[in-house]
Amino acid sequence: MWVVVLRMGSIKICSTCCSNFATNENINTTNNDIKIFPIPVVDKSYIEFPQFNKYKSLSIYDVTQKKIFESDLSNNTNYILDRNNFKSGLYFVTITDKENNTTIKKIVIE
Repeated sequence: MWVVVLRMGSIKICSTCCSNFATNENINTTNNDIKIFPIPVVDKSYIEFPQFNKYKSLSIYDVTQKKIFESDLSNNTNYILDRNNFKSGLYFVTITDKENNTTIKKIVIE
């Protein structure tokens, strides 16, 4: 069972069946400061962060909410995502800052 609470510019997701993906966290889906391009991902995708040393982790989940990738972002202002590590499909990139605010972006990998 999922409960989704929509607020201006954010989503709060609460789950009683799965605690792996964004459970009880404030989620920002409109953070336009974080750029991911190109989408769809054919070879590589670039993730740009607006501030140095603000973000602590990047995780990628598949559509079943299984975490399939995680990376430390300390001291990064950009990240290169290599498509070769993933099958074709829809994924959710979660980026968490040092204040535990999470931004979710969708990507498609061809």
